[in-house]
Amino acid sequence: MSEIDKARTQRDAVESVAGRKAVGTERSYDTLRRYLGAEIYAERRRPAPVNAPQQAATAEPERQPAAIRVRPIGGHGYEIAVRGHRVVVDQPVDAGGEDRGAQPLELFVAALAACVATYAGSYLRRHGIDGAGLSVSCDYDLAADRPARVGSIRVLVRLPEGVPAERRAPLLAMARYCTAHNTLRTPPQVDIELA
Repeated sequence: MSEIDKARTQRDAVESVAGRKAVGTERSYDTLRRYLGAEIYAERRRPAPVNAPQQAATAEPERQPAAIRVRPIGGHGYEIAVRGHRVVVDQPVDAGGEDRGAQPLELFVAALAACVATYAGSYLRRHGIDGAGLSVSCDYDLAADRPARVGSIRVLVRLPEGVPAERRAPLLAMARYCTAHNTLRTPPQVDIELA
C-alpha cells in the first residue's frame, strides 16, 4: 500500500469517526483537515528517494501555477484567459457597462462556491454516491465600511437525495476546507506592481 493510499485510509477512518462524534467542534475539523489535505498533498510533493527509480518515474509532476491574463475588450469589459479558457467580465448597464459577463467580484464569490462544490462532489464520488443532485448556491454582502470589500458570504450546499446521515457531517467538513475557503481564512500575500 502506497503512502498516499495509507493517508487516504487514515482520512476515511477519521471521517467515519467524525461522522459519529461531535463534528461541530473546531478540533474535529482540524483533524479532518489534516487528513483531507496535508497528508495526501505532502506525499505528492515529497521527492522520490534516490534509490527508487520506479517511484521517480511514476511520481506526479508538481503542478505549476496557471498564468492568468486579462485584457480589455472595450468599455468596462475584460477577457480573462486561463489555460486556454476564456471568461468575460463586465459591469452591469446601470454601472456604465454592457453586462457582457459577471462582475469580477461575482466571479470571486462564485469561485468559492465552485470550489466548495468540487470538494463536495469529490467526497460523494469517493464514497460511491451519485452527485447528480448536488448544488451549491451563495450570496454575499459588501462591507459597510472602508476599504471596499466583501463583508460576508453565505454558502448553501444542497446534497442529492440518498446521502446517508453519517456522511453529511464529514462531507460538510471537507467542503469547509476547500482551497478557496482556506485561502480566505489565511489570506495570501498579494503583490500588485507595474510591469
